Amino acid sequence: MEIKLMNGPMGVDSALFGLGLSYGLTSPYEDWNSVPEETQDRLKKVAARLAPKGGGEDKFLRQIFYIWDINAPSYWWPQFDQYKIGVTTLSASKMHSLTARPFSPNDFELEGFSGWHKVIEHEKPTIDEDTEEWCQHPLYDVLIISSQGRVKRKAYTKTNTLGQARRYRERMYTLSVGGGGYLMLILNSDKESKKHLYVHRLVAEAFIPNPENKPQVNHINGNKFDNRVENLEWVTAQENAQKAIEMGTKPINYACYQGKFTQEERDQIMMRWEQGETVPQIAKSFGVYNSRIYCLVHGIHKFKPYENEFKTFCRECIEPLNALREVFLDTKDNDVWMQILGKLPQAYKQRRICSVNLAVMKNIYHQRKNHKLGGWHRVCDAFVEATPEWLRGSVYNA
Repeated sequence: MEIKLMNGPMGVDSALFGLGLSYGLTSPYEDWNSVPEETQDRLKKVAARLAPKGGGEDKFLRQIFYIWDINAPSYWWPQFDQYKIGVTTLSASKMHSLTARPFSPNDFELEGFSGWHKVIEHEKPTIDEDTEEWCQHPLYDVLIISSQGRVKRKAYTKTNTLGQARRYRERMYTLSVGGGGYLMLILNSDKESKKHLYVHRLVAEAFIPNPENKPQVNHINGNKFDNRVENLEWVTAQENAQKAIEMGTKPINYACYQGKFTQEERDQIMMRWEQGETVPQIAKSFGVYNSRIYCLVHGIHKFKPYENEFKTFCRECIEPLNALREVFLDTKDNDVWMQILGKLPQAYKQRRICSVNLAVMKNIYHQRKNHKLGGWHRVCDAFVEATPEWLRGSVYNA
């Protein structure tokens, strides 16, 4: 789930000015800009005192608006739709959004699945030749490197075994995809032995200082085809791994603890324990240490088969949906469309643009801040961060 602030807070000055009219503090003035700074500060303190209260005393919060861009799974939206008052939402047509492009794992809320990782679309950025810079590579003098990830071979002359000289013109390298999905080229000239070179390292070596001699180069946005200078940075192996975790591109480990027993044996052990047998008695009959039985019956280890749930979902759900989508695009058959809707899981994410006032945000926060669905935690954190600091504590800590 993603939530992003598009605009806000809007109307803060107007809300404070209106609040001041209720107390006679802004009556002598035409607008907020003409109110003395001392009075403005006083009104902020009054607003902070009234914000936690109900009974209409906090109604000025309804005049402070935000516009949010929220991309959330289908099972989440009915909960959000409970807050109808003061909320306006706009979203794309479902038929358009489902057929505009093939289904991707990123279209679904799968973060709790074993093996899950964010899928980055690897696309080459558009080259801006007006701002593109070129320089000779510091290690391979035959190569000229672009600040936007292109590589040229300099013109050079090569003499064959018969002593004949041949002139090679400057040319742009055609890049291929190498190990790990990175763009690469093969360098083979009279001055260098045959080498497989990764473009992101060439660009970093040519343009980015590395005073700490860090060994790896990271793509900041995760797109391995985007080798512009501004998208690259030198990192240590530990920093590179940590950034992958933060971005979500590192798969969640799915090697779960299976233990010594089969599922049938675990069921039998639990039944015997529930019927009153002691841990030592059960352990003796199975020929294991007491600790193995103790951990099982008390749930210390979560037993689960080795399964990559993320890959299973992609194979059993996304691939059939894409097959149906292709048929629908060819035939426009309404029955096929209904099959797509029938197979679409609740984890499918829908994007909406939502306008919400601060009073509703306050209500949502206090009702949902401890909700077990992780999406609500992100929403509540975003609400807190977007609220003016002088009002934040009064609205959310009451």
